[in-house]
Formats: sequence, structure tokens, C-alpha cells
Amino acid sequence: MNDSAATGLNIESKFDLKDKFVVIFGGNFSIPQKNEFLIDVAEKLKLKKDILFILVGEGTEKNKIKKKVLDKKHENVRILDQLPRNEYLELLKGCDVGLVNLSDKFTIPNIPSRTLSYWSLKLPVLAAVDVNTDFGDLLESCDGGLWSVTGDVDAYISNLFLLYNNPQKRIQMGENGYNFLINELNSERAYKTIISKF
Repeated sequence: MNDSAATGLNIESKFDLKDKFVVIFGGNFSIPQKNEFLIDVAEKLKLKKDILFILVGEGTEKNKIKKKVLDKKHENVRILDQLPRNEYLELLKGCDVGLVNLSDKFTIPNIPSRTLSYWSLKLPVLAAVDVNTDFGDLLESCDGGLWSVTGDVDAYISNLFLLYNNPQKRIQMGENGYNFLINELNSERAYKTIISKF
């Protein structure tokens, strides 16, 4: 459903994204990411045939997640191996929302680096995070996405449908995230912040 036209690679055709609302997780399949939470969400949404979850990457928990998807016969979840960066970025262009997942067991602030890839292509972020991170505060302050606490499936699905049903909100949040990335997370700004501490 994303209006962005993929260039070079025919991503929509290759990954069968036509007429789909595509949400994507790109990164590690690991305990800190708690990827099984996304499978629980997909289970609740299995009757929404136009919503597609794509999970891309490698990691210690990948086989367990793949088995869970196969056992549940989830047709709305697609798990892909790690892609070359240019192909991954092209895939992102065909998606509607970028997903961030953090385990609810985290005890320190954490801002996932995958957010930068999402915002660089103007994708809004949908996050499930622990209560100790300030990532939710960051999303709220720049209005670049929505968040809920990991494990709260109902709140997560409510946020997902808010983005699903409001294309203009998705576009605006993607723009907001992009502007925040350009204006606040650039290397010059980071350098000045670090130097100011000395």
C-alpha cells in the first residue's frame, strides 16, 4: 500500500507486496528483540489478509520463530534471510511501517539503530518497548511513530490499526521521523553534543 515506487529491483513483484499493508522488522532474531511477540500479534490478525508482517535478518532465535510460524501456519508472516543492504533498502521502500521490538526485560535506555533506516526512507515506527527505555518518549517528542509496552498485544494492535486506517498520519509521521533524523541525529550534531560534555 506504500505509494513509494521501488526503483531498480521489482520489489513489489519479488516479495508479493501488491495490495498489502506491509509492516517490516529488520534486524536480529534474538532474545532482546522478543520477536515472538510479533508472531502473537500476527496470530490475532490472521483474518486481516491484507496485513503482511515481514521479518528480515539472522540470529539465535530465528529457527524458533520460523518453527512457530510454520506450526501456526501463519500466511501473514514472511521470514527472510538477511539481504544485501541495497536490496533491503529497496524492500523498505515497499513497506508502510517499520517495526521496533525490545524485550520487556531490559533495564537500561535503548534506542534501536534500525530506526535510522526506517526514518531515512520516511517510514513511521511502530514500537513495542520496555518501560525503562526512553525510546517511547523520543517517538512522542518528534511524532515519528507510536509505541506500547512489549507484551501488551491489545495496545500494540490498536496502534497498528491507527496507522493502518490513517494513511495521512503515516505519511506525516514518516516525514517527522525523517526531519528528526536529518536535524537531530546527524554526525555534526552528535559531535557537538559529545564535545560539550568535556
